[in-house]
Amino acid sequence: MRTYLEGFKTDYLSTTFTLFTKTWKNILLSSLISAVAIFPFTMIFSLFIFADNLDILNELSSITNPQEQRELVNNLINDNSFVELFTSTTFITTSIIFLLFIGLIWSWVTNFSLITSKRVVKGIDNRFYNCFRESFNSNVFKIFAVQILTIIVFFVAIIIIGFISGALSLPGIVIFLLTLLLFILMFKVILIIPAIVVGELPLDQALSYSFKNMSFLRCLKYTGYSIIVIIALTILSLVLALIAIPLSMIPFIGVIFSFAFRLVINTSMSTLNYSAFTGMYLRYFKPEIPEIPNIDENQI
Repeated sequence: MRTYLEGFKTDYLSTTFTLFTKTWKNILLSSLISAVAIFPFTMIFSLFIFADNLDILNELSSITNPQEQRELVNNLINDNSFVELFTSTTFITTSIIFLLFIGLIWSWVTNFSLITSKRVVKGIDNRFYNCFRESFNSNVFKIFAVQILTIIVFFVAIIIIGFISGALSLPGIVIFLLTLLLFILMFKVILIIPAIVVGELPLDQALSYSFKNMSFLRCLKYTGYSIIVIIALTILSLVLALIAIPLSMIPFIGVIFSFAFRLVINTSMSTLNYSAFTGMYLRYFKPEIPEIPNIDENQI
């Protein structure tokens, strides 16, 4: 563990990449499992929601002309068919259940990925089965709760900014700066989940750890890094997608290739994020040094 502790403090990028290479395979398998779990649930959700509207879906799928598809959708909207569907109690209830399921799956993937990182860092056996077995614990629900609360706080803050901007007629630059400030401050909570999984801290201590170590200047720094990384990864994804388009158009094989391509790209981005989050936690981690008791010379 000392190697990674020193590495993240002295050479963050290189150590993050090293951790990335040692955790990518496990996270790829967990992403595949989550995709397999989500797919049938998505099919059931779609059939349940659109069971009474299969004729509409068949009509939409049979139309290849985009202009005709838009005209059909506009006619349905004017006829209130879609409005009634998406505002029905059945749709809202089923959507909430579906989103909760997706959220729990995503929380499990996050827990599994950080457990894999923790085992690599600590030099513990990180074979897939061992990480998989450990990943089914209460941390999944803690991660889920943290993510839900973070999303709620974020959207409430956005609504408040919008309300204040409208009430005071703030100029666009001020609204932009307030929104940017919100994004910067959101980094205050970014170490909570790594602290729970990698640091094995209780929720209250993880919250305190994140707020204590993520100062405003650090939040600002990581916001800048994130913007650069997002831009770089977006450009890289576009380039790879352009290369992959001809292969994805091959019948049957193209569908499999397209799925595999997206899985590999998404897994790589996720693994990079989890490695970076683990590194951020360990970068500011200060191991406790046990006190050496005073020894009376007369006792020697």
